[in-house]
Amino acid sequence: MRSALINGLLISDSMMNIARNRYRTYLHASTRSRRSSKSLVIGCLALLSAAACYNPTFQEGRPCTASGRCPGDLVCNSQLLCVFDGTKGEDGGGNIDINDGTLV
Repeated sequence: MRSALINGLLISDSMMNIARNRYRTYLHASTRSRRSSKSLVIGCLALLSAAACYNPTFQEGRPCTASGRCPGDLVCNSQLLCVFDGTKGEDGGGNIDINDGTLV
């Protein structure tokens, strides 16, 4: 069994091997941690980029909600269909208040 004198301490080969293995494990773990952090940042940036480009389009002709609302720039016409503002439908009606049935 060999040993070495390091900083005034007598250390055997087996102790050196244990220390060397622990140090390698430490280095490997920190590299894995850096890789996973890097992947997380790249994933978040990709998700943010996709969200920034999201621009939904809504189709005319879908029914209004029970409260007379429509998504986006669509408005509810007298036939209770969602249409773009300016194309009020065949009858030329405006927005309708579902509660009392009057045109707004």
